[in-house]
Amino acid sequence: MEEYPIQIGLSDKSQVEVKEIDEEDTEMVHLFLRRIPSGDMIIYRGDVCDEENPGEWFIDKSKEKLFQIISILEKKVIGIGTLHKEGIYWQNSAELKILIDPKYRGKGLGSVMFNLLLQHGLKLKIQKIIVRYLAGNENFIKILRHYNFQPESLLNQYILDDDNHYKDLIIASFNLDEWNRRFEYYSFYFNLQLK
Repeated sequence: MEEYPIQIGLSDKSQVEVKEIDEEDTEMVHLFLRRIPSGDMIIYRGDVCDEENPGEWFIDKSKEKLFQIISILEKKVIGIGTLHKEGIYWQNSAELKILIDPKYRGKGLGSVMFNLLLQHGLKLKIQKIIVRYLAGNENFIKILRHYNFQPESLLNQYILDDDNHYKDLIIASFNLDEWNRRFEYYSFYFNLQLK
């Protein structure tokens, strides 16, 4: 498992620090969330958005968060991700939320952060990871396909956006035991090949 902070390289050669979030990051998180288009926040609006203090959910210790990381470049948060149990009543499950600054999408940051959150879920012995997303979020869908997340629920015209258009909300899940078995298989297979 990773020890934080860590440095990761993006496809544009930027070096980003990924660290666990703490209280000293509050202002940077608020500034970050003010840069996120409201359409990207719409699926989390009832969860994480407070008009006065966007991002307060991420800092609030009363929420059932298992693990949170932020990515920092040039003293600015450019990504945030969390594994949490807020509103999840089953011990073996958690929800993953991730937001990436629009300027840094498509550069590998979301994939790396997603992977780090899944690894931490394995460490915590979480079996089922749940995500929510809107149809058409191609960067996120690409990550979900890589891990073989499966849509489990489509809430048709569930969300009304700022332009009064209805959007479908998709809920997908992934069994972390499958991911763990895949790693065990590859480790076994490649160890045999190297001997």
